[in-house]
Amino acid sequence: MNYRGCFIDTTILAEALLKARENRSRARTAIRQYKRSVLPVYAIKEWQYGALKNFIWLHNKLADTRSFSRTIRAIHKNFRKPYMQGTLLEALELGAEMLIGSDLSQADTPQKTQLAMADSARLHIRRRIDAAWRERRKLTTEVFEELPCFPDNAHSFNEETKYIDSQRQNCDLQKECCLADGFRARRGDLHKLLTAIKDETRLEDKKRRTALHLLLKRPKPKKPFDDANCRALGDAYFALQCPQDCAILTSNFKDLERLGGALRKEAHQYKVP
Repeated sequence: MNYRGCFIDTTILAEALLKARENRSRARTAIRQYKRSVLPVYAIKEWQYGALKNFIWLHNKLADTRSFSRTIRAIHKNFRKPYMQGTLLEALELGAEMLIGSDLSQADTPQKTQLAMADSARLHIRRRIDAAWRERRKLTTEVFEELPCFPDNAHSFNEETKYIDSQRQNCDLQKECCLADGFRARRGDLHKLLTAIKDETRLEDKKRRTALHLLLKRPKPKKPFDDANCRALGDAYFALQCPQDCAILTSNFKDLERLGGALRKEAHQYKVP
């Protein structure tokens, strides 16, 4: 099937908003190759909890350490998973772009040099964070499925501390996730997704199975389908909600191919450079 549309997942959103200029451009070009491009607000939610939160952490760590090298050490100390370290070091590299051609002649001690480098990187990262926020809903031809219980709150900058303060990001649940009842009505699809990941042993798949089982319980369980369960769905959400005339555009191809395929939906791979 020749798909005219793409359904953007969180990996593509992060590439198109937060990566270095060349990679951002490449991801946006991939999106524009489809006549119709659809961004679910769920991807914005995952992006805020993940990539954007990490960029804000890095900005604030640069403000806190006042040192480029000490920030690198903090990354290795606080983030044990190699892919997380790699992501933050890549973000720091993006921040260091502004150092090229910079005049650091006034920084006449090692401490002043580290501070100048940290400040330059921090300001560049802050500009990228601010730009990413403004652009998040402008990348695609459509924004799909607003989530009434998700507060899409902007961050703010504290002039005194030089920290970026992110607003409370937990969902404003009344009783439970706004998606829960709609998913409960799709028992056949939920069973297919469970079958697709029944033998997977990763923690994220175990959490995904728990969330799917909670949606399948009858009668409706006393335990609400809360924010943690919603986030645990992860890739299962994109498989469930992708329109039939769209393909899921993702750099996490293996997982989306399996989950999307269970519902006869296709995943298209975006290869990260």
